[in-house]
Amino acid sequence: MTFGNPAWEGSPWVLSESEALPLLKKAYDVGINTWETANTYSNGESEPIIGKALKTYGIPRSKVVILTKLYYPVLEDDPNARPQPALNDGRLVNQMGLSRKHIFEAVEGSLRRLDTDYIDVLSLHRLDHDTSPTEIMRALHDLVTMGKVHYLGASSMHCWQFARLQYTAKINGWTPFTCMSNLHNLLYREEEREMVPFCKVEGIGLIPWSPIARGLLTRLWAEETDRSRQDAKTKKWFRGNQNEGIVTRVEQFAKVKGCSMSSIALAWLLHREACPIVGLNSIARIEAASEALAVKLSSQEMSYLQVRAEQEAHQGHSYWVIAQDIFTNRTNFQRFFLAVMLFLFHKFTGTGSLNYYAPTIFGLIGVRGTSNTLLTTGVYGIVKFVTTIFYVAYLVDRIGRRLPLLVGATIQATAMLYLALYIRFAGGSVAEDTAGGPPAGGIVGIVAIYLYAFGWSFGHSVACYVVAAEIFPTRIRSFCMSFCFFINWIVDYGITKATPVMLTELGWGTFLLYAMLTYVGVVFIFFCLPEMKGRSIESMDDLFQRPLWMMWKHAYPTEDEKVRHDVQEMMHLGKIEDAGDHADGKQASAVHVERASN
Repeated sequence: MTFGNPAWEGSPWVLSESEALPLLKKAYDVGINTWETANTYSNGESEPIIGKALKTYGIPRSKVVILTKLYYPVLEDDPNARPQPALNDGRLVNQMGLSRKHIFEAVEGSLRRLDTDYIDVLSLHRLDHDTSPTEIMRALHDLVTMGKVHYLGASSMHCWQFARLQYTAKINGWTPFTCMSNLHNLLYREEEREMVPFCKVEGIGLIPWSPIARGLLTRLWAEETDRSRQDAKTKKWFRGNQNEGIVTRVEQFAKVKGCSMSSIALAWLLHREACPIVGLNSIARIEAASEALAVKLSSQEMSYLQVRAEQEAHQGHSYWVIAQDIFTNRTNFQRFFLAVMLFLFHKFTGTGSLNYYAPTIFGLIGVRGTSNTLLTTGVYGIVKFVTTIFYVAYLVDRIGRRLPLLVGATIQATAMLYLALYIRFAGGSVAEDTAGGPPAGGIVGIVAIYLYAFGWSFGHSVACYVVAAEIFPTRIRSFCMSFCFFINWIVDYGITKATPVMLTELGWGTFLLYAMLTYVGVVFIFFCLPEMKGRSIESMDDLFQRPLWMMWKHAYPTEDEKVRHDVQEMMHLGKIEDAGDHADGKQASAVHVERASN
């Protein structure tokens, strides 16, 4: 990504060919002979620079390992373009993704631009969610058997997605991956949960990108560069206050060791059996990369850096920092807004009024006498209890959250609407009839209240709690859940205090208000609430990148979003053979070179 065309949209820090060639020669001279690029970098102008370096300096092709990636488009008719693509958008149709057609065409294009007969390592730049794993892995295997590609790698995907592709290849006897290029550094260690352990068990080499956190681990925290000022991802990924202490510790270690900060950051990864992607945009960076190989970190020093990173990652989690995470992060805010609205509609159904003032409400529809009103109230409670148990024990994990909530809320709203209309048009005659039981319309009203309880139990009673517990990432979950509970109880308190006044002043309008609010809630749920049942935690971030009001188009998880179950089933059934290590039993490994800015 370092080398190419500075006019490439959004990348003025890219080095031109005349600047890049001497750096590649210097890298080769000091022993850095594994070079990484991608077909899309500088819209196709990065790969030719590597090919030209080999020819210009007479470097034997066999002495250099070339890694390139595919997925994104190369628009050769628009050299400065850097599109934000969609798979089926005009001129980008079949020009990106991981279909067999595009994989073959992309490799032919890379071979032509690199001016070589083969690619040492071909990596998937991103995962194509619209192409099956079988088609992807078969196409890659065919390229290996044809001799155009020697090894396969992948980059930037969830562990379960990577595992699915890997096991698809193994089950079918095709070429598996030998390396994974993941985001991993002292400021971002999320990959240590799943991806790193998985790769080590499978014998897959780790070649993490951005090992110096887009340059933040190379300089003092307050210093800025052209790229850090222009690159929104730097602030999005790493600029939290909790990272300042880690950078300070790296600086202190560099002084003690007599080396650069970047050497410490790289040495930390090297000691963790990873071969990092190093951005080389200057002679100083090349020397620092070589220097990192000589930096020795004891187990105590490694532990100190890691513990410090873990401590810093958990410091500064004040309510202010968490609030920033919620309100400045689109996906977090959409989750927060959805949960709060569900809790509000949960209370706007009028359940609080019915719970606390059921005897009074039964009296409004013709139930007379304390014993009768208490009896009907008791039956109401029993209906709620029994149906809620049935929903929790059976429905919620079989049918899901969305459909029962839509049906249940509609039943509630309709029941409230009937009560409003009945009291409006028959309330006077009911009040005058002080003898006998309730009239026929009143009996229907009693049934409506019991149906309301039925709808409540199958919908709003539990759904908001379940959804809120599922959608939030760990960092903000406790705060968001606490806020939702606060909303729940403060609104409940307000409704409890307001109900007597509402029944006196509004009368039948109280039930009409609840009916209308619940119908509005049904519309909100239909458009904004996706089904959470069967959806993997990892897919939540992608899901909530979409506009909230468009969730109805993605209401139910695709096979790709719930594939984790497929992987588990394959493992339990013993369909996955142990593979991925070299013949001598050692783990696969690789080295990766990429740019990082000053």
